[in-house]
Amino acid sequence: MNLDLLNKSCKNGRFITTKSYKKEIDLNLRVSEPESSTEYWRLPRPGELGELGPGQDFVHSGIVYHSNKDIKKPLVDFVANGSGEQRALLLDRDGILIKDTDYPGKVEDVFFLDDILPVLEMFQSAGYVIAVLTNQSGIGRGKYSESDYAETTDYIEEYYRSKGIEIKKTYYCPFHPEAKIDQYRKISGYRKPNPGMALLAAQDLSLDLSKSIMLGDKQSDRLNIGYLSAYIIGTRDPASDFKTFAEFKQFIQPKLEL
Repeated sequence: MNLDLLNKSCKNGRFITTKSYKKEIDLNLRVSEPESSTEYWRLPRPGELGELGPGQDFVHSGIVYHSNKDIKKPLVDFVANGSGEQRALLLDRDGILIKDTDYPGKVEDVFFLDDILPVLEMFQSAGYVIAVLTNQSGIGRGKYSESDYAETTDYIEEYYRSKGIEIKKTYYCPFHPEAKIDQYRKISGYRKPNPGMALLAAQDLSLDLSKSIMLGDKQSDRLNIGYLSAYIIGTRDPASDFKTFAEFKQFIQPKLEL
């Protein structure tokens, strides 16, 4: 990250680094200057202990944006370990790839939503990696097992592969504060809208999240990452951005570099 180059585009403040900053953290994903002073946090590396946020799952990146405005308490945003240039289409699972049938955790619960196929084909043709970020509290609630979930994930990925769509990886969070099973009962920074799964995907797949898009069917799919674009699709949420995948495709197609 070249701070001098980055700060040339800033009009109302500047980015600085602290002693905890590591060179493998990159802010190549700032698409616009923050509106307020902001501290950037990241996932811990092996051996590090988290110190902030839901589940204390994050550590300070060493990157801070200081606004010229008088802001007593800075906002919190998040940055991935490492830097990447790959664009991604990040997807919720239930309600986007398959019908949300109330905790569809087994193969027999899966009904595919083929209306999304033209959207997936369009993004894949434009060079986007496709990955899935899914809350799976049904595991913690005892509605199905991790083994059931793994079998269902393989089934879904294979179905879309048969349609010519490669899902690079599926990330899931089984935790919930009210889980019935003790090992899954906790607040987690990986449960959407918290950003853990997206940051892990960015780290694993060398993603630039500022050039990526998240699609979901409810407001919790708008992740707490200020520079990651998100769109809510469907009729489940009255505040959705688009009612159908066809509407979204018509909107987004001119904006893609095809």
